[in-house]
Order: sequence, then structure tokens, then C-alpha cells
Amino acid sequence: GFMVLAPLLLLAVLSAAYFDQVVLSFLPLYALYYGLPQATASFALGVLIVGNVFLQYPMGWLADKTSRSAVMLACTLITLAGCFLLPVSIRIGWLLWPMLFVWGGAAFGVYTVALAGLGDRYSGPMLLTGSAAFGLMWGLGGIVGPASTGVAMQLWGPAVMPFTLAVPFVLFTCLLLFRRYFLPAAAE
Repeated sequence: GFMVLAPLLLLAVLSAAYFDQVVLSFLPLYALYYGLPQATASFALGVLIVGNVFLQYPMGWLADKTSRSAVMLACTLITLAGCFLLPVSIRIGWLLWPMLFVWGGAAFGVYTVALAGLGDRYSGPMLLTGSAAFGLMWGLGGIVGPASTGVAMQLWGPAVMPFTLAVPFVLFTCLLLFRRYFLPAAAE
């Protein structure tokens, strides 16, 4: 029932979980495919996670001081840009590291802003229901992401990984833009 009340918040959680589990599962393999040494491939995942950790406070602060929907859209667009920049930046050594740092922060910023939005709109039993729905969507994204990406990588090779990451964020971006420009009076 909560899906009807906050579909964009739940899709944000699904997208963030999808991203989280795919990069944890496949980013080092992707880096190995492009010839990075094993230690460097693991380090790449670490840089992305450090970006997640260090950029959440600025993302939250920005969402508190400006518009949550604008920050959500910016995080989503930056995440999409990272999906398409990864194949280029992995070949240009120095570009990979700042790109991964920002990409990790933006992708997980989607979840941070969604969580703040949940707290803004709901309290009491509805907040508990929303939290449970967030957990369900996180689990669903965590299952669907690695499974679909694994199948795609087996069919078309490891190079397809960043494009599978883009799929939920393309859908989410389209819905955010539709809501922003065609349903400006919408509750979400």
C-alpha cells in the first residue's frame, strides 16, 4: 500500500540498492577486464565507497538548505553520467579516481535524500510502514541488480556492466522529470 503513497521514494531506494549491490559484486571484475591489477581493481571499489561516506553529509546539507527534489535529480543525473563515463575514465587512469569518488557519493545520495524525504512526510505508524517498504525495496534492488547484471555480463561481456547500472536511473530520471514538469502540484 505504501507504493501508492510514495512511488518515487521507493524507486529511489530500489535504484540505490541496485547500484550498491552491482558495484560491490562486479566493479572489481569490470576493472580486471580492463587490465587493472587486482589490488587496483579492489582499490577502485574502495574509492567509490569512500566517496559514498564523505559526500553524504554535503548531500544531506544541500538537500536541507535547497530543494530535496533538485538534489535528488542532480544525484540521479550525476549517477547516470558516471555510468557512461566509467568506460572512458577506466582507460584514462587519473580520471578514474575522482569519477569513482563523485559517482559513489551521488549514487548513494539518492538514498540519503529519499530517507530525508520519508522523514519529512511521514510520522508514527506511517513512518514505520515507509521504513519497512524501504527495506523491502532495498532487498528487491539488491536481488535484481546483481542477477540481471550477471546475466547481461555473461551474454555480452563485462563491458556491459555500467550500462546495466544506468537502467534503473534512466527510469527514475524520466519519472522525476515527468513529475517535476508535468505534475508540479503532486504531493511527492
